[in-house]
Amino acid sequence: HNVTYSSSGLRCSRPNTSMAPKNLVLVYFNGYGRAEQLRWALQYAGVQYEDRRIEQSDWPALKPKTPVGSLPYMIADGKEFGTSGAIAMYIAKTYGLAGSNNLEEAQVHMIWEVVQDAFNASTKFLFEQDAAKKAEMQKEYDTVTLPKLMRFMAMRLKDGKKWLVGDKISLA
Repeated sequence: HNVTYSSSGLRCSRPNTSMAPKNLVLVYFNGYGRAEQLRWALQYAGVQYEDRRIEQSDWPALKPKTPVGSLPYMIADGKEFGTSGAIAMYIAKTYGLAGSNNLEEAQVHMIWEVVQDAFNASTKFLFEQDAAKKAEMQKEYDTVTLPKLMRFMAMRLKDGKKWLVGDKISLA
């Protein structure tokens, strides 16, 4: 399931991308999960890349060959690196989605991490096999984790702010 994406017509202001990779591959399972936000960012930035989808049945053989033993990972001009956070920051910095200065870059990274914390909490209950424990974990997510995330985001957008960081779109 390899798909190549190109610009959707959306444009973002971005730095000189002459150092951007010529060949970019995002490798993840054949689903949304941790790679979907990365796909959105690449699509928004108009980046042409290969979206390489891995079937669950192929994962055991592929796992020891990945950079850190997990998915997603990225291949940029033949160089591999992994973890969704590292890939996200690479995309953000390469394609002008990391903020306008070092402080904004740190804030973008902070928001990425806060969202990932909530995502991690959701995946724990989604994959829980014990029904009672799963219900308890989902209740905790619905009543504590998700409201905490929404309060955080609302505070970032107070006073009519349009963007979570700075005055333009970012990975945040």
